[in-house]
Amino acid sequence: MFAKLSAALLLFTAVSSVSAHGALVAVTGTNGVDGQGFGVVDSTPRDGTRRNPFQVHIHDAFP
Repeated sequence: MFAKLSAALLLFTAVSSVSAHGALVAVTGTNGVDGQGFGVVDSTPRDGTRRNPFQVHIHDAFP
């Protein structure tokens, strides 16, 4: 019983510390119109090959 409780607590601790983010790079509406998400830069590679992969900071885009 104690081993199951310990395993459950370990699992819940690990799951609660997980975080993630994403980008909507393409959107298709119900009327068939395609669009792009706000703040998505076309020249940014989406393969993680830069020095800080998947980190994009646009300081001048917003006032």
